[in-house]
This record gives sequence, C-alpha cells and structure tokens, in this order.
Amino acid sequence: MPVVTIRHTTVYRYAAPVTFGDHRLMFRPRDSHDLRLLETGLQISPPASVRWLHDVFGNSIAVASFSEPAAELRLVSTIRLEHFPAATLEFPVEPYAKHHPFSYSTEEVPDLGRTIERHYPDPDHRLDGWARRFLIRSGETDTQALLVAMTAATREEFRYEAREAEGTQTPVETLDRAAGTCPTNALVGGQKLVRVAVTRDPSQAIPVAGTWTGAPSDFLGMTVDVQTMPEGG
Repeated sequence: MPVVTIRHTTVYRYAAPVTFGDHRLMFRPRDSHDLRLLETGLQISPPASVRWLHDVFGNSIAVASFSEPAAELRLVSTIRLEHFPAATLEFPVEPYAKHHPFSYSTEEVPDLGRTIERHYPDPDHRLDGWARRFLIRSGETDTQALLVAMTAATREEFRYEAREAEGTQTPVETLDRAAGTCPTNALVGGQKLVRVAVTRDPSQAIPVAGTWTGAPSDFLGMTVDVQTMPEGG
C-alpha cells in the first residue's frame, strides 16, 4: 500500500493587478476502495475565503472568493494518500457485458441514460468510423479487449497538446487535429491513476475555473506543475 504525496501548483500571471471572481477548484481526490486520503492542504495567493461543497456527482469542490487584486494567482494543492491500485486488467466484467454489443439491464438504463447519449455532434459519423476499426467483423468482440485496444490507439495516434482556450475541444476536432489535452497516457488499471473527479462530460471536470477583471492584454499566461513523491522508495 504505497503512500504518495502529490503537489499540484497552478499559477496565473498578469501584467498589472486584476480582480478575481469566485474560482471553482477540483483538487481533492475521491476516497474509494483503492484510495484513502490521509492529509490535504490548499494554499491560495492572494488570500481567499474557501467554502466546500459536493457537486451532483459527489465530487468535492472548493469555491475560493477573493477580496483583493493581484498580479499573480497561485493555487497549491498538496495531498497525501494511500494507494491500493489494481493490477492491469483485474477488472471483472458482468457476464452480460463480456462481449460487444450488449444491452444494459432495465434497472441500470434510467441511471445511465445521459451517459449513453451522444454529447457532441458528429453528422458525418467520423467517430463511429474510428471506433468500428476495433470490432471483430466475423463475430462478437471481447469488451475488455475492445477498450484496451482503443486506449492504446489513442496513445499511438494522437499527440498531447496543452491548451489555454476556453471550453472543451470536440471529439471531431480532436480527430481532425490528431491532438488533444487528454486522454493520451494509455493507462489500463489504476497503478498510476488518482481519480480527482468523476463526471458525465469532460467540461464538468475542469480543475480550475473562474473569472478575472482587467484589460485583455493583462493576461501573461499560466503554468501547471504536478509533483509526485512516493514515500519509502
């Protein structure tokens, strides 16, 4: 059961002091059977009052409110946790779902309805074409093998590219550009994964979201740094 400390630092810099609206922060991981949170710390500069809440998915959200302007906004989240990662492919699949295609049970469909719907337009069925490459045409496709193959192909065919643009890049745009900000690490299993949030759509899982007021030219850029420090080795 490795103990790990993770420090996540986000810094926004401005040419002159600006004022900040409320900022919504998603830094605190979800406790689960494979993760136990031991300590948390949140440092914010300039000083802010912080209130905590849960969103509709049960994620822990911090809302920071500011009272003074500044030329730099610095957010440092430090967490210490015990991690019990599952070995690769140790994920039992329900018998009815072992092969694709399959149908969810009538009890599950009402709760899964919105997650099953297509969230972004794809009038030319570009995504369908990309996904069908992984199906076995002569018979049923093993569901787990299908997901692993798609994960590996995402890593091989798309490059990581940091984005500062507002909003979430659409899947069709990701196909056209062969680039995106996630997912591109080809991880299967939880050995190097710490879940911070679970949502229906990527736009609902933004680590830092907020507003500032000043001249458009004041924004100089942002940096993000994540350090992982295992204990005892």
